[in-house]
Amino acid sequence: LQIPPGLSMRSAVGWCMALGLPAIAMMMLAGRTDSVAQWLCFFSALGAGLCVWVMGLAPPLIGALLALLLMMVGNHLPVQQALGGFTSGSFFLLLGMFGCSAAVQRSGLMQRMLGAILRPLPHTSKVFQACLLLLGTLMTLFIPSTSGRLQLIAPMAKALAQPANRPALAFAALSGCTLFSTSFLLGNSANFIVLGILPEHWQAHANWLSWFQCAAVYTLALAICLVCSIAFGASGPKESAANWKSVSTTGFSSTQWITLLALAILALGASLVNVHHIEMTWLALFVLLLLMATDAFPIRRLQSDIPWSILLYLVCTVGIAR
Repeated sequence: LQIPPGLSMRSAVGWCMALGLPAIAMMMLAGRTDSVAQWLCFFSALGAGLCVWVMGLAPPLIGALLALLLMMVGNHLPVQQALGGFTSGSFFLLLGMFGCSAAVQRSGLMQRMLGAILRPLPHTSKVFQACLLLLGTLMTLFIPSTSGRLQLIAPMAKALAQPANRPALAFAALSGCTLFSTSFLLGNSANFIVLGILPEHWQAHANWLSWFQCAAVYTLALAICLVCSIAFGASGPKESAANWKSVSTTGFSSTQWITLLALAILALGASLVNVHHIEMTWLALFVLLLLMATDAFPIRRLQSDIPWSILLYLVCTVGIAR
């Protein structure tokens, strides 16, 4: 048996396991409708997807799609249930938030905000750490991608860094962008997978505010630890103004003002959801349309700047969970 060029032995064995084992299970269990056969078909389909993911045969989206397809074939999973993620509010909420995230990254709004915060404050290492921690936490509220937040904050930390405070600034920036991702519903796209696993009658009551209330103790304890680490850490010398001026500018452009308005609408909508009773899903879509209509997020960037693979992966995992 010769392996085709470009296909390693590991990949060949992995694809044989991913496709062969579910096929064998379905042939052996053909005609059986008892619960044991259903469970075996389910686990063989799930194992095929995990095999693709763990062995790195293809992107995680392919493994999730394969598992979902095998469940529809072997377990006769209804299409309405398997692809129910397309009709869930989580899909459209993430779509709107990824659009807002792309607009923020393209506009340079975070760099302007950091410059505006630093301008009236003393330029010490502790102040820089606190500002980077605060900025990373604020980005967690509306940017669902951890890597996107790190890409935004890394140039700011580099511009403010000195040999003496470089590790401290890197730790503050990394902590703000990553540690609070489970505190806010929009902090990580994986949170929506957890949301999809919950029973449907619970999902209707899960919103940004209720999610934060559930994580309030963790968030408070983590915030206290981080604040103490900055307050009682070693204080470096006063930094030169040349460092922080590289991330500061004189004013906001029209695109940045529009992006800031969009974020303000989202913040007010999330905080007053019990007053206006409008779901965050529709607010996020409205903000996305506002950004596209004003060219703050050009519609031609819709295909390249939105991580569609993550959205489709979310849809598949919601179907598997159901």
